[in-house]
Amino acid sequence: MAPKLFLTGVTGYIGGDFLYLVSEKHPDWELTALVRNSDKGAKVTVAFPKVKLVYGDLSSTDLIEE
Repeated sequence: MAPKLFLTGVTGYIGGDFLYLVSEKHPDWELTALVRNSDKGAKVTVAFPKVKLVYGDLSSTDLIEE
């Protein structure tokens, strides 16, 4: 079973680089990313279509707990 990774900050400079690195090195991993809105999420989806997106922010504890 492939590892599951929940990421924050993927629309930023460092987080985006980390997402790129992880997706290149481990294409079999299940990646989920927390993004603030659909505008930012659309950019992530174009570059990384396999990444599942969750819309919210770090104060959205109910989403993060899922």
